Amino acid sequence: MNWNNFLVYGNNNDVAFEMLCNQLFESYLKRTYGDELVKFRAVNGAAGDGGIEAYGILKEGSILAVQAKWFRATLTKTQFKQIEESINTALTLRPEISEYIICIPRDLSSLKFVRGKKGEPKQPAKEHEDKLVDAFTKEMLEVHPTLKITWWFDHDLDFEIAQSGNEGMYKFWFEKEVVSLEYLKELFELSRVGWLEERYIPELHAQGLIHKSIQELSFSQEFRNGFTADLAEFKDLLNQIIKKIQAFIKNNASVSIEQDLLTNFILHLEKEIEHLNAMIDALDMGNDLYKVEGQNNYDVDEILNKLKRIVPLNGQNGVVSDLIDVIVKYTDFKEQDIESVFSATMRLILGDPGTGKTHGLTNAVDIHIKKGFPAIIIQAKGAKSEDWTSLLSSSLSLPGWTKDQIFSAFQALAIQSEHKRATNRSDPDFEHTKILVCIDGLEEDFGKEGIWYARMREAEVFMRTYPRLKFVFSARSYFYQKTKIPKGKGFATVFLPREGDVPVWSVAEEYFSEEHFNIRIDSFTKVRGIDSLFALRLFCEEYQGQTIEKEEDILTATMDLLEKKIDRIEETFKSISEQQFSQGRTPVRDALEAVSDAFCTKSELDHTELSNVLKPNVGEYLSSFEVLIDFLVNNGMLIRSEVFDQGIGMKKKRSVYRMLSNSVIEMIIAGRLATNISNGTIANIPTEFKNIGQELGAEETVSAQLILQSTVDRLFISQNKLIGDDGFLTDGVEQGKISSLRLTALVNAKGEQVEKYKAEVEEMLLSPGENQFNVLANLILPASRFNENPFGALFLHNVLKERGSTFERDKKWSGLDHHEEFILKVKDGRSYSVKDALIGFAGEYLDLSPYSFYDETPLVFGWALSNIDQDLRSRLRASLTVWALKQPEEFEKLLDKLFPENDPQIQEDLSSIMLALAGKLKDPISIERLARWSLNNIFNHVVEHRNVIVRQGMRAIVERAYGLGLLNSWEVETSRPRQLANDVLIPLDNDALEDGSEQIYPIVSDLAWYVIKKAYNKFLDHEDTDEAVEFLHRFSLENENVELYPHVWGMAAAIAYIKNLGFNRNEGNSFTDDTHGSKSKIYTYEEKYTWLAVHYLQGYLSDNLSPADLGENVVISDYSLLSPIPNPAESKYFRSRAATQRNPPRWIIKSPLVKERKDDEQINDFIKESIDSEPELNFCDWIDFSENDFSIKGEKPMLALYNKTKVHDSQELYMGLLTVRATFVKKGSMDGLSDCKDELYFVENLDGLVAHPETHTYSNPTDLVWMEWIGEMESEDYFINVEGAQEVVLKTITKVITDDSSDGEQSSIIPAKAVRKLVGIVDLAEGMFRDREGKVVGTQQEVKDNRGNYQELLVIDKERMMDRLAKEGFEMIWFAEFLQHTNYSNKTLAEVPNYQKVRKYMVKYTGNEFEVQKFWDARYTNKR
Repeated sequence: MNWNNFLVYGNNNDVAFEMLCNQLFESYLKRTYGDELVKFRAVNGAAGDGGIEAYGILKEGSILAVQAKWFRATLTKTQFKQIEESINTALTLRPEISEYIICIPRDLSSLKFVRGKKGEPKQPAKEHEDKLVDAFTKEMLEVHPTLKITWWFDHDLDFEIAQSGNEGMYKFWFEKEVVSLEYLKELFELSRVGWLEERYIPELHAQGLIHKSIQELSFSQEFRNGFTADLAEFKDLLNQIIKKIQAFIKNNASVSIEQDLLTNFILHLEKEIEHLNAMIDALDMGNDLYKVEGQNNYDVDEILNKLKRIVPLNGQNGVVSDLIDVIVKYTDFKEQDIESVFSATMRLILGDPGTGKTHGLTNAVDIHIKKGFPAIIIQAKGAKSEDWTSLLSSSLSLPGWTKDQIFSAFQALAIQSEHKRATNRSDPDFEHTKILVCIDGLEEDFGKEGIWYARMREAEVFMRTYPRLKFVFSARSYFYQKTKIPKGKGFATVFLPREGDVPVWSVAEEYFSEEHFNIRIDSFTKVRGIDSLFALRLFCEEYQGQTIEKEEDILTATMDLLEKKIDRIEETFKSISEQQFSQGRTPVRDALEAVSDAFCTKSELDHTELSNVLKPNVGEYLSSFEVLIDFLVNNGMLIRSEVFDQGIGMKKKRSVYRMLSNSVIEMIIAGRLATNISNGTIANIPTEFKNIGQELGAEETVSAQLILQSTVDRLFISQNKLIGDDGFLTDGVEQGKISSLRLTALVNAKGEQVEKYKAEVEEMLLSPGENQFNVLANLILPASRFNENPFGALFLHNVLKERGSTFERDKKWSGLDHHEEFILKVKDGRSYSVKDALIGFAGEYLDLSPYSFYDETPLVFGWALSNIDQDLRSRLRASLTVWALKQPEEFEKLLDKLFPENDPQIQEDLSSIMLALAGKLKDPISIERLARWSLNNIFNHVVEHRNVIVRQGMRAIVERAYGLGLLNSWEVETSRPRQLANDVLIPLDNDALEDGSEQIYPIVSDLAWYVIKKAYNKFLDHEDTDEAVEFLHRFSLENENVELYPHVWGMAAAIAYIKNLGFNRNEGNSFTDDTHGSKSKIYTYEEKYTWLAVHYLQGYLSDNLSPADLGENVVISDYSLLSPIPNPAESKYFRSRAATQRNPPRWIIKSPLVKERKDDEQINDFIKESIDSEPELNFCDWIDFSENDFSIKGEKPMLALYNKTKVHDSQELYMGLLTVRATFVKKGSMDGLSDCKDELYFVENLDGLVAHPETHTYSNPTDLVWMEWIGEMESEDYFINVEGAQEVVLKTITKVITDDSSDGEQSSIIPAKAVRKLVGIVDLAEGMFRDREGKVVGTQQEVKDNRGNYQELLVIDKERMMDRLAKEGFEMIWFAEFLQHTNYSNKTLAEVPNYQKVRKYMVKYTGNEFEVQKFWDARYTNKR
């Protein structure tokens, strides 16, 4: 190589040579070892890693490393000494290095003769380089016998650079310096002022689905953090399963399941945990070369089937059902393709016009380049797409470069970037730098979709050689052809919601701001009809600088805005033109129609071509085209850029023109087509605009879909003619396409048109499956953006409310259960469900515009709450909660609209939303309004509203209003549980009374054995109480003296209630998906109605009886004692969208809990000595904190109520677990206690120092914090003081268990009720506990890693706590437990004994320091 021509790209020779060697080394490893290479990392000495520039790890564990030395002269002893030091440093840091490659940019001088002594002939040189290198290599092998040293001198480097995959490397490093990051920046800037000028405004960009997809491709820290959390959650689930299987076996519940079946499953799960740990490590290190293993699915069907057939013995119910639950969650998670995460290579972004595809891709390239990473964006339209070499060389202006040379040059840029990152960071574990190639608008390149699909499939092949390459393509939705997409695991298609990459409302305020378009408007509800980002841009251009008055009519539809813009600039042009025009002349419109036709087949026109296009259309009456062209450019309809033609001699500059947007072209053409069809110029739609989705010929255009739809829309509006009526416009159009065109056009229906098509739309809406999906997706949901639209939400409301009964409506609207699918003969495949339609319209999280009125999309969502899909309900509740917090008055109107329809499940979910509002809403006026709504509509009609979910949710807002002084005491009393005097006897089903069986359809199997009993067990379980006997006796007299037992009464009452809702099946589903009383993810209708009956009967019984465990004449205090009440604000769907930007939790470990082993210590001795020796615990480090520790602004001291910290040593040989719990005792009452075991009998089980809410098993932390009336159980303990008197210990923490259909079971620790009352805590949000003034009084956090280390902390304001305790005559005493034992999970320690020690301490704060008394030192926690 000619090193005199070596290009350094702004670096010195040493650094540039290191980059070249890293690139060659990476290529060598991948070429030589293929899939055996599991990690590659460029580290660079400046980042703290000495001795090497980069290394690779092979699957069997050995490491290969490279070191680059810019030694251009003959090697000297000093230089060999440098190499020796590098080798020693490298092996000290990474002993596993098996091969060490040394790169030197020169060839060795071989044996040569030098002048001998006087009179003697020439002698061979004693220290020629060949000999020195051999001697040095031999010397190193003696010191490091397992190390292979390989030298890459000049000829070796030349050989490597000539290998396949390195084609562009020589050009990059030794020819003209062309491809650089600065060059890519320049190209991007040219695109920004050229074809992207009107499409990309960086300061107005909001990151959405496209950003998320590209983060996944880039394997960025942002993406990896989220995925690591998912894997950690799954690992926790696997550990839960193992524990629950062990509990299952221990409980003797496994008699009907072979124990080997369960044991083998445990072994499989342990193996999966090992693989998960390896994956989490790979994510932590940014290692996207990691090959996922162990993803073979374990067949759990046999285990599940046998579990579901078990009839548990007494005490085993929970064990069996818990095990079933966690195994079902396991199967759900295993459906994910985890492997694709590590092999993500390509994305195809699909979305409708104006959904922000170009904006999203451009922003991604912008960010990538600003980070110093190589990236390009190419406009597909007009690109030389016949092959990748032509595409890239023309787009990059690199004539003569091949695709491989360009890709190789990109790889070199990526290596450069990586080298700089390693130099500038102390942590080398960042992801590999990726090369981003974005190609935008595939559908705009007319007739070439087959070519672009071929380019995509070829890209998959390139990425095997150039793994840093990542491709992103974008197109409109109709471009998608499943048979043509790449088949590799790294490819994925991203479908954007109709509203766009980001919702319009999320960026509208920024667009309207004074810094941008300066539009002043009193309420954003006026612009909620803007349905795309493109329409938002047109709107802002139209109303820029204006104040929109309250009653002013404004345009929001894309077509209307474009027409208005054309009309406006038409008038402006005429007014400024020196030429006079007759009234019928429209030069601007004529010109735009002409150039639109031309731009259908060409991406750009030069000035001459543009003039030639205009001449036949406006030439006869327009004297000069120049003024018109400049005018169209200045008004943003045409985009002009300057290009230079390369040739011999001087460069020649010329102007080229593009259209503002493809959407503009399509709308203009559609307008002309509609006009021509209306006036009879043409009879039908031209062939090129039909049958989108079929194989397209060279003359057809894939942008025809919008043209076709816009033409149909315009003809329907102007001519009152709809495609498909009497064969209108149907010639040559597919039947399926006609239906979607009709439905989309009906969004514009008015007056008589509505009446004409009403029956057709209604029939489709009530036809579950494809018809219902299509009418929702194409008509009802788009129309629901405006309450004035006759086919919007109110249309759906009126159709559904007219159904004969709740059940008749459910069968048509709320989803198909197994029995309905059987009746309708639904085949496997696409479900065409309501859920599919809603997610397609509003995105994964069902985002609602905060400006929507109640009778728009929120009303559709409200009706969808009746669905049998529990995940859909959870998403809807969260979405409506977020909306209701912004629009509480509209939520009240939604209640007015839906509650009278008497759908109990909808009423439950709306009440759950009210529960969330009670804890989250801050505006007192809104709180009072909603509270009075609850009083007037629910609690003034309690006989009509027995459902406990409804009552609890509605009570919450009343209690909140009362707490704020907005209601008086007698008003709040009406919302609280009470027994009703002379209550009516509800009907019992006669057939059920006559039958008297344990199972009666529809309440059969688990519904009869477990679920229905939840309705009455708490009240009638002990039927021999006087109240219960009298209660059943009254029903017996009313029903011909039939003998009634609790189960007979419960079945008869429930079935009567279910039948009253219209349930009229005589046969159906005999089993539910979930068993033993758990709720299925998809209900059967039998299951749905049984649960509704349970909630109804619980309310009825609480109105008439005392709970059996509370004694007679005692009213239940809270409905949460009977049933878990879902709070949408606790769900992951709410948290993902409503969370504040709190800093992520961090470890707070001020002193070590475990020791570290030295190299010369035996493992066995180290573990034993570490555990047996007295720990050096400074409890100030574990109890005393400040706000700064938790990234809270301020220096306020905080005290731990609870601190549970578990850590391992770095080699994972043993672990230490410190648990500290605070208590309150009367000041001085524990003084003098020496041996706590006798006086403090609870010390054997310090886990018991936690209270529990007096609710159902499940409750919501945010509710408990402010619901002062909810009591606590086990909140006190006792001890004997030195005088022999009994004293009280108050517990300071409460354990809360939450269960949400989207999250599963979760537990958290909050301050106990006594603490909350003492320091004034009334609110919990994002882990922060606040008082009535909004001041932070305490905080909770949890952090964990993939090695089993975790920390859970709950702290409280120290000064406030101590002051108020002192006033009450109490003090704080902490009880601490420190457990140490051998790390059971470390398989290499199988021969090491299980050393274990437990120490317990009592800690007291004296005001200046912590006094510590150890009272336990034993092997076990419960005996000594």
